[in-house]
Amino acid sequence: METPSEVQEPEVYEILKIAVQDGLDHIRELESQNKYIGTYFRFPQLKWRENGFPSITTNDWTQKGPTKYQDAFYKEYVQQTESWQAFLNTISKHPKLQTLVSTNLYIKNEIALNFCHGDRNRDKNVPSR
Repeated sequence: METPSEVQEPEVYEILKIAVQDGLDHIRELESQNKYIGTYFRFPQLKWRENGFPSITTNDWTQKGPTKYQDAFYKEYVQQTESWQAFLNTISKHPKLQTLVSTNLYIKNEIALNFCHGDRNRDKNVPSR
């Protein structure tokens, strides 16, 4: 597969593409072995009433939400996968990506903490009461 012409950083794109492909292979392997991958809970659901109006509800603990694929990418996987190490090394050496990571709270909290520190049991989608 070729690098799209509109990509601004082809080297970063290629490294990330390989890491994503390895990640998808990892997901397929876990699924084929019937390994557990978590799901989101208390996830909003959109339903339509008979009168045509939308109804937004939150599922309860017994209903399964969308698959939480980040649970498959624990600390050991990242540390043991060459493509992910190459991607993390690229981020650490690339000024634009460093700025993005340092200024984007989602990236900083979700990717940096989960992938680099292995905190895979934390679920920020559960509202506090």
